[in-house]
Amino acid sequence: MERVDIEKIIAGVEARRIILNCLLDGRKTGSEIRWALADSFDRRIDGVSDTLLYFNLQHLENSEIISRTKEWKLKYSKIHPNKIQSIRRFFHKIVPITILGGIDDDTTVIRSLRSRLRVEKSITPPEKFFFIGPEKLRRKVAGLFPDVQLVYAKENVFKNPGELRDFIKLEILDPEIMNNEVIIDVSSGSRVCSLALLSLAYEYGLRCIYIDENEKFTWLID
Repeated sequence: MERVDIEKIIAGVEARRIILNCLLDGRKTGSEIRWALADSFDRRIDGVSDTLLYFNLQHLENSEIISRTKEWKLKYSKIHPNKIQSIRRFFHKIVPITILGGIDDDTTVIRSLRSRLRVEKSITPPEKFFFIGPEKLRRKVAGLFPDVQLVYAKENVFKNPGELRDFIKLEILDPEIMNNEVIIDVSSGSRVCSLALLSLAYEYGLRCIYIDENEKFTWLID
C-alpha cells in the first residue's frame, strides 16, 4: 500500500488519521478510540458523537484497512496485518525489527546472518530472528541463540509455495508484525521458501534483503 493510497482513504478527515494512529498501538475498543478522539480534539468524552466515531470506523473497514470483531460484549478494531507496516511508514512510527528467513540443510547461515547484520549500517540491529525450515531439521539443530526461533513446516507444506506461504502467515508473520517490523531475508533456504517469502514481502509491503556468499548486503525491496 502506497502513501498516496492511505492519503486517499483518510481523505483529509482528521478523525480517520487519529483512529489509525491510535490503532498502531494495538487493537482498541470503541470506548478507547472515543477517548483518543476526545484527547486529540480537546473535547469532553461526550463531545465525541457516535456518528463521528462509527462513520469513520466503518469507512476504514470498508476500505479494508482495519477489521472489527466482537468478543462477548466488546467490539474491537485493529489494523489488518498486511497493512500495518504501510501505516507505520505513513506515520513515521519506528518499532523493533524482526528478520524472517528460510533455512535448509546448512544451519551455519544463522550465525553468519546475525554477525553480518551487526555491522551493516543501513539497517537497525534486529531484536529477533525467525527461520522457517523443513521438519527434518528438527533433529539437527541445537544450541540456538536466545534471539533466534526456528519454525518447522511439514515436508509436503515446505515443498508447496502456496501452502508454505499460508503457513508462514499464520504461524509467524501475522502475530509478529503487530508489534515489530518484519524484514524478509531470502539469502538462504530453498527456492520454494524464497518464493513464498518474496510473495509475502509484496503483499505486506515489507522490506527485503539478500546477502550473497561474499557477504555483500543488498536491499531487494526498501
